[in-house]
Amino acid sequence: MRRGGPSGSVGDRHWRGSARLAACCALLFCALILLIDWDAGYLTTLRALLWIALSAAVGTVCSPSG
Repeated sequence: MRRGGPSGSVGDRHWRGSARLAACCALLFCALILLIDWDAGYLTTLRALLWIALSAAVGTVCSPSG
């Protein structure tokens, strides 16, 4: 075992895939909730903006921290 200097960079090599999965989940959530609200007849501009903000929050919470 060598104990000289730094052995290389440390990082998460699966970060890009996890970020892509978080974005896909947020987009899918947004599309489904907008579709459900539209089908029920309750979709307005304000409600659509609120759903989009909520899906952005879901994407932020699910995304890996850098």
